[in-house]
Amino acid sequence: MSEIKPFIAYKNCTGTLSHDGNSIETSFDLTFSKNGKIQIFFSDQEFDDNTSWIYFASNQKTETTATFSLEGKTQDHFSLVSDSVWLTESNIKSTPQSSALKIQGTAGQIDLQKRNEDSLKGDIEVQFWIAGLKCFGSLEFKHGLGKILVRGNHAIKDFSEICGVCAIRKHLEGKGEFPKWFESVKEQSRRILDLLSFANGRFLQTNLIRVVQDEQLSSITLFNKTSHAEPYKPTFSHLNLQPFVKTGLEKYDQNFIDKTGFNVALEWFLMPHRYNESRYLAQMTALEHLIHVYVEQQSSNRMFGKAEFKKQLRPALEKTIEDIIPQLKGYSSNQEHYETLLEDLKRKIGDLNRRSLWLNLNSMLSLYRVPLNGLNEFLPELIKIRNQIVHRGFHEQSSDQKSLGKYLSALEELLKRIFLSLLDFRGQRRTFFNEIEFKDFERLPLT
Repeated sequence: MSEIKPFIAYKNCTGTLSHDGNSIETSFDLTFSKNGKIQIFFSDQEFDDNTSWIYFASNQKTETTATFSLEGKTQDHFSLVSDSVWLTESNIKSTPQSSALKIQGTAGQIDLQKRNEDSLKGDIEVQFWIAGLKCFGSLEFKHGLGKILVRGNHAIKDFSEICGVCAIRKHLEGKGEFPKWFESVKEQSRRILDLLSFANGRFLQTNLIRVVQDEQLSSITLFNKTSHAEPYKPTFSHLNLQPFVKTGLEKYDQNFIDKTGFNVALEWFLMPHRYNESRYLAQMTALEHLIHVYVEQQSSNRMFGKAEFKKQLRPALEKTIEDIIPQLKGYSSNQEHYETLLEDLKRKIGDLNRRSLWLNLNSMLSLYRVPLNGLNEFLPELIKIRNQIVHRGFHEQSSDQKSLGKYLSALEELLKRIFLSLLDFRGQRRTFFNEIEFKDFERLPLT
């Protein structure tokens, strides 16, 4: 395999490497590859009392890897800061004359900055660079935070390579306006990536943030995130993403997320898997999270009023159990066992007043107005299949049940319809249920 050429490279940087009260001055090269991998190549250090702490910290036998801090400057006057550096190599190379410590590292995040954020104003563009974004042409949207532009690649061979960008532009008038706007822009970019992820069938993450002021680079943030996962059953064609993303932007804000749990469910929905069993459990986790958040929005998850159940139903149920247990075969010979069983049954009575997952699912689908044509026959079995996989480790097809692949396809289709209904999308989308085709989608009308 040919070596991946650096996407960004800073040579001959200088700075301070620190850990647990110890520090050294060092020079280093920093590279950021097209697949989002950060590498730091430090200059060799003489191995002595001043540097031995590096070797022992990075080679300690503990459950967690030692985390270092790095502060420095590049040759073109960017300040560089990271508190998430760890060493990938820390070896001693000895000769008869001396011993040298060879170290290389990486980092979870590195921030490079040339200008003070508080002073930024004028024409500002924040660019979020993304690996594996499949998109044809450029998408443009108007938004309260500024003009949004999205560009990607329509012919991707390696989905780990950074090839797309989501940019937000705005003219800022006042000094000190940037930091608050920048935080809002970062939150909005994550929501845009969620929409693009759903459309692409692949969870997208920001690999690199660039802030440009009046066409001059002001700061860079590097994230060490790599993913080789390819798209799985994308909901929309990459040739025409504009209608869906435009609809999503109008609906998908933080208040919407808080009320629906859309973002967490979406990440579970898009999680890559090798086996149908693990994919099915991830899809059910997405569905159950949506149900959990839905139930939290309701006034109560009880079938009967709390006072009614406590004063009338519960005492009657406990009395019935107390009357029946002594009549069971073996009670007199193993009374202690049955009395323990009695107490355990009484403790579980409270669960009878909680709505079941099945009832909550139907209630949620009704409120969200999710069209279920073709799915009704699968719904009662979805929870049973999930329980089989969790408790037995696999789903065994029987005469009255279909294959796991068929239930998985139905579950994926159900989740897609829930997402599209929540976003109130109307238009063409791709379905993989029964057959692969583009179909018109519209949520059920209000009743």
